[in-house]
Amino acid sequence: MSDPEEVSASTLACPSFLVEGRSAVLPAAIPLAMLAAIGLIDVLLPTLAHTVSSGREESEKVSLLESGILMYVLFYLFFSAYQFGAQLSTSSLSLSDRDAMKWVHENTPNDSRFLVLTGTNSISCDMVLEWFPALADRRSIYTVQGTEWTEGANFASYVRSTYTVQACLTDGDIKCLDATVPRSDYEYLYVSKIPRLDCRTIDYKNAFHYFLESLANANEFRKIYESDGVIIFDK
Repeated sequence: MSDPEEVSASTLACPSFLVEGRSAVLPAAIPLAMLAAIGLIDVLLPTLAHTVSSGREESEKVSLLESGILMYVLFYLFFSAYQFGAQLSTSSLSLSDRDAMKWVHENTPNDSRFLVLTGTNSISCDMVLEWFPALADRRSIYTVQGTEWTEGANFASYVRSTYTVQACLTDGDIKCLDATVPRSDYEYLYVSKIPRLDCRTIDYKNAFHYFLESLANANEFRKIYESDGVIIFDK
C-alpha cells in the first residue's frame, strides 16, 4: 500500500503541469521537494545504512559506470541550478522603471492603456512588462503574463506579435510601430531606455536613438515624463 505522504505529494505535483501551463515548475517545486525528501528518507538512507551494516561483497557494490552516471547527474543539477539562479539575479526591475511606474500610477487615469516598449527578445523574463500592470496599476496591452487565460487558442500568435512590436524599438521607427499597432489601441507610450538581451540588461547607451528621434519628430506624441531610464509619451 502506498505511503499517504507520497500519494499526497504526487497528487499535488501532477495537476500543476496540467492546469498551470508554462509556469508549472513554480507551484510544482513544493510537492517535488516533498517527493525528493521521501525518496531520501525512505529509499536512499535505508539503502546506505543497510550497505554499511551488512558489509556487502565487492561484487554487490556500485559499479564504476553507475558512480560516473551519479556524479554526472549531480554536477549537471548543481551547475543548472547555479546558472538559473545567476540568470534570475540579473532579471530585476531598475530603480528608474519603478519610479516611472509610480509616477504613472499617480498621474494617469485609472483606465489608461499603455504600450510598453523595452526592445526585449525574451518576453517571458522581461521584468518591466511583467511588473508594469501590478506596480503602475494600468493596463499594458502587450504584457504576456496572464494572457494564456484570456487569449486561449490565440495565445501563441499573440506572443509572436509582441516580439514584432518590440522589434520596432530596436530596428525601426514610429512608422514601424504604426504598421504594427493601431494608435487607437493605446493612450500612452512607455519606453524603457535600458537595453535588454536574453533576460539581462546590457550597458549600451543610446540603443534606441533612432526610434526615439522619430518619435520626438512626430507631432502627435507629447513627452510627459523622462528620466535616465524611462521616457513616456501621450498622444
